[in-house]
Amino acid sequence: MMNLSSNVILNNTSEEIIKSYQEQISTLCSTIAGTIPLDRDFGIDSACLSKPPDVATALLSVEIMEKVEKYIPQLIVNSVEFSSADDGTLTPIIKVGYNEDYVAEEDAEDEDDLSTDEDDYFYADEDDYDADEFDEEDIEEDEE
Repeated sequence: MMNLSSNVILNNTSEEIIKSYQEQISTLCSTIAGTIPLDRDFGIDSACLSKPPDVATALLSVEIMEKVEKYIPQLIVNSVEFSSADDGTLTPIIKVGYNEDYVAEEDAEDEDDLSTDEDDYFYADEDDYDADEFDEEDIEEDEE
C-alpha cells in the first residue's frame, strides 16, 4: 500500500500557488497510468508496486520524476524519499522546485509575441484577403 505526501518548496511563492502544485502532484501520483481515456500515459505505472521494496522505490522515483517533468513542466523534482510504516505502507515524499529552463522559455515566448506583420492578421474568409492590395504605396502612406 502507498500513501502520497508532497513537500513543495518554492521560494517567494504564495501559499495558494504552492497548494495548487501540491494538488497537481497529488492527482498525478495517485492516478494509475492507463485509466485516463484520452491520455493513457497520465499517472503512475502500477507495475513497479509489485516489485521488492528496494526495486519498487527506485522505479517509482524515476516514474515520478519523469511524469512531473512531462505533466507539470513548471516544476522539477529535486528528490523523492520514502518513509515506511510498520504495516508496510510506503509514503513517497516529493520535494520540488521551479524549473528555471521552463520559466526562461515562457519569458522568451512572451517577448517573441510582439510582432505586427501584415501576415499576422486574421481574415474571416479567404475572399476578404487579397495579397495584391497591400502594395508599397499603401504601406508608405500608413507609416506617415
